[in-house]
Amino acid sequence: MKKLAIFLLASFTAAGSFAAGSKKDFAGSGQEEEDLFQSACQLYQQTAHEKSATIQAFNRFLKAFSDSPRAADAQFMIGESNMEDALTVLKAEAASKKQSADRLLVPKNVSAVNSLTKAREAFAEVVSRYRKKQPGIGSSAQYRLGETAYNAKDWGSAIEEWRKVEKDFNKTYIVPEAWMGIIFANLALEQFSQAEANVFLLGEIYPNYLKVPEVLYAQGIISLHKGDYSGAERALKLVHTPEALFYLGKTYLLSKRPFLAAATFEQITREFHD
Repeated sequence: MKKLAIFLLASFTAAGSFAAGSKKDFAGSGQEEEDLFQSACQLYQQTAHEKSATIQAFNRFLKAFSDSPRAADAQFMIGESNMEDALTVLKAEAASKKQSADRLLVPKNVSAVNSLTKAREAFAEVVSRYRKKQPGIGSSAQYRLGETAYNAKDWGSAIEEWRKVEKDFNKTYIVPEAWMGIIFANLALEQFSQAEANVFLLGEIYPNYLKVPEVLYAQGIISLHKGDYSGAERALKLVHTPEALFYLGKTYLLSKRPFLAAATFEQITREFHD
């Protein structure tokens, strides 16, 4: 997710409007409009965590210049900022749960839910208003709708939103990313056969994606579920994350190689102790 946000923001600040393409398209709109938009972009970059000031800045821009060529960009960044607020809360909550004996009793975080709801509303507005006029940012917003649902653990809705990326924006670069999202939602729903079928389709259309760590991780989980321990080991050994190492250790245990399992679990504590 972060990669896309950085790409979009670089487009705003370095090359002008993501939607319009260059500052020439923005000429004549007035220096105040230019300054207000750039100020909001800079605030986004400078604010590491809580994004309320950034959201207010982009809302001010939209209120003052609702017909601007950059209105879609500002609307998108409101969604992006709310999404980041939600993820900050969820990551902090996940870290605290590791230390708490009551972690299974913790309900949904209201702050995160509210931020995800606002993010979904902002991205939906971008898709509704700009999907035909500005398909580039429209496809990015549609992808984000899938991510918003996924982060809310609404796996079924996430799949529906990501399928719309291919249906409505089938010529954009983000289609294989949406396929990856669908695969992970399949895994979250324990739809292992469907996940395997989708990995196969992804590889048929976008073969280079079979080398992406996230796809290798998914392949490892699918193989582990099938009892294909050699396949699981082959895929998971290529991914250096604590989650991949955990399931690699589990693969060793299930294939009756306890010493390798112990070494793998020790590697997790040594390299990812934070």
